Amino acid sequence: MMASPRSRAVSLTLAAWYRRLSMRLPARTRRAVTQGLFALSISSGCGPEPGDAQRSAPSIELTDCGGAAIEAKCGVLHVEENRDAPNGRTIALSILVAPATSRTPASDPVFLLAGGPGQGAAALAGMVLHPLAPVRRDRDMVFVDVRGTGESGPLACDVERPDDLEELLGGVFEISRLDACLASYAEDQVDLTQYTTTRMVDDLDEVRAALGYGPINLLAISYGTVVAQDYMRRYPEQVRSAVLDGAVPVSERVLLGMPANTERALKLVFAECREQPECASAYPGLERKLEMVLTDLEQNRVLERVQHPRTGEQLRVDITRAGFTQVLGGALYSGTMTALVPLLIERAHVGDYGPLAAVGLRMAKMSKSVSMGLYLSVSCAEQLASVNEASRREVTAGLEHFSDHALAQLEQACARWPHATVDAEFRQAVESSVPTLLLSGRFDPVTPPSLAEQLAGQLGNARHVEVASISHGVWHNGCAPALIASFFATPDPAAVDAGCLTELARPRPFLGPNGPWRASESAAVDPDQLDQLDQLDQPEHPTHPDRADGVLAQGQPLRE
Repeated sequence: MMASPRSRAVSLTLAAWYRRLSMRLPARTRRAVTQGLFALSISSGCGPEPGDAQRSAPSIELTDCGGAAIEAKCGVLHVEENRDAPNGRTIALSILVAPATSRTPASDPVFLLAGGPGQGAAALAGMVLHPLAPVRRDRDMVFVDVRGTGESGPLACDVERPDDLEELLGGVFEISRLDACLASYAEDQVDLTQYTTTRMVDDLDEVRAALGYGPINLLAISYGTVVAQDYMRRYPEQVRSAVLDGAVPVSERVLLGMPANTERALKLVFAECREQPECASAYPGLERKLEMVLTDLEQNRVLERVQHPRTGEQLRVDITRAGFTQVLGGALYSGTMTALVPLLIERAHVGDYGPLAAVGLRMAKMSKSVSMGLYLSVSCAEQLASVNEASRREVTAGLEHFSDHALAQLEQACARWPHATVDAEFRQAVESSVPTLLLSGRFDPVTPPSLAEQLAGQLGNARHVEVASISHGVWHNGCAPALIASFFATPDPAAVDAGCLTELARPRPFLGPNGPWRASESAAVDPDQLDQLDQLDQPEHPTHPDRADGVLAQGQPLRE
């Protein structure tokens, strides 16, 4: 029997309702409901017709996956790698859904868009769901490893490499290692030109439809804000509201601005130290001392013996200016890690690189969570196209501490790495009526408040909130989760009351257990002590230095 359009619509509505409900039902109950829906579809004349399989949206089979830690359902959706040439290679997108904890949840979920490019969102669920409990209370939270990240056909480029600490402090990356990755991708017939923001957005909307959701809310962090803007532009009817934390307008090349923005954040730290009597007394003349350290590292490649913070092994490490500034810039991402910056400079000035090694190890340890291949595919196509020596020199002219060295090395990597040619339309400013809340931290070294302010002016229905005490990533600090949940409940930018964020205290400079460090004292920093110091800014979440902007985004140069 031929089904009417009305009966088919009823069937699809029931199916979407069931997919949402089934995430909260035990397996036996799910089977019973499934049988009932099947019988209803037959009695309603909604059996399959020729061609229905081609016209219907795909669905995702979700199964329990959270274990004892979290309640979650996981599934996979296969999408075309090249949407312009269907029936070719496919990518299995890894998806995790954390159902709302309320008995009467809202129907519109929250999709978390992680940073990078190169970070998978699903792997973050166990770490971000606790601070985001107010958001999850009333809404499902959906985590998708976008193509090339996490478990979704990862372009990890995870080849054998030397000790992470030595590599980081040396500020080098063996660019020839990319050849091994490219060879393996060629063998698997991976089309690296298909790994772009626009392709990710198409995937995400297909996931939304397959899960049976209508319009969704976006919680985007760092690079994820670029994905969110493209989603808002290309699928406006499917976005109910958006929170953009550490926003980057799609029209901006944030990698080009990174050296200047990092220097801006460092100068804020210097000014803050001068204004605090304890810090000014413990660390006098920080800017002058930093310049002396960097000059020495530039003129004399310093081969230092440092103690590995974890193993205790004595390492002879070639510390370069690039390596030092990379660790320094990485520390600036985290509000609590910024508290160590005066100590790093002070100890390096007297020849003690132990604290630098401890912070560097923390950064290096977590860098593997970023898909380097995806980072290059997106950055080369969308950030570094047409960049040359003249443009690099222009954006770094007049900087005292940071240079274009990393940008130059990334150019070399992009020359070797196949990537897409992005249409000019992608870089056009996004105009959208989607209610949008933008959050940024005053001390952010990569996505400063000025970028969010610029984006707020471009969007038609947006509000920007700058938090004076925060660096990169506001969403997990203080009352921010509750504020975000409130905005998703009532997405009215003009009605946002962000007064509670002004109460967040700025972490004070690290002075040690007995007061200020002295040049004659040992300043070894135990990584376990760092864990305690950084407990509010865990490196696994999307806003941490290497997690948020990739392995190479912190100034790490490459070499042949």
